[in-house]
Amino acid sequence: MEVIPFLILLLVFLSALIYLFFVFFRWLYWKGYQKVAIVIPSIIIAYITYSIYTAFYPDDDFFFQDFKTVTLKDVPKSAKIIAKDASYPDHHGKYISVSLMKLSKHDYKKLLDQLTNDKNFSRGKMQFHSEEFVNVMGEDFDLKEIKFQFNKNNSRSGESYIAFLNDEQSVICFFYNG
Repeated sequence: MEVIPFLILLLVFLSALIYLFFVFFRWLYWKGYQKVAIVIPSIIIAYITYSIYTAFYPDDDFFFQDFKTVTLKDVPKSAKIIAKDASYPDHHGKYISVSLMKLSKHDYKKLLDQLTNDKNFSRGKMQFHSEEFVNVMGEDFDLKEIKFQFNKNNSRSGESYIAFLNDEQSVICFFYNG
C-alpha cells in the first residue's frame, strides 16, 4: 500500500468524522441541549489532547514499567523519578527510555544486593549512549560517577542496563526495546 493514497484517504475520513460530530453537536445545541453540546466535545478534546501529550511525554508509570522489565523486580516504594526521557516509538515499536531514580539508601542497597546475586545479570558497562541518556544525565555527566553497572543476560526484549551511582541513592535505568 502506498503511503500518499493512504494518507489522503485517512485525511478524508477524519475530516468527514469531524464534520459529522460538528453537525450532530450543532443540532443538539439548537434543540436546547446547550450544556451537553458544549461539555461532551470539551471532554473529547481534553481526552485527545491528554493522549497525544502522554504519547510524546510518558508519565512515571511508563518508566516504572520499564524499570520492572529491566530489573525483573518490583519498583521500590521509595522510588522517585528525578529525570526521564524516552524516544517516540518507530514504526516497528522500537524505543529507548532512560530514567534517573532516587531510592532510599535501604532500597538502593537491597536492589544492588539482589542484582549482584541474580544470575540474569552480569556486571558490565553500557554499550552505547543515546540522546535520551544525555537529556536525562546532561552532557557533562562523568561515567566515573557510576559505582556499579549491570546488564541483563539473554535479554530478548532489547538492551537493558541499570547503573548505581556513587551517592548510594540514585539509579539510572536504561531500556532499549529493539
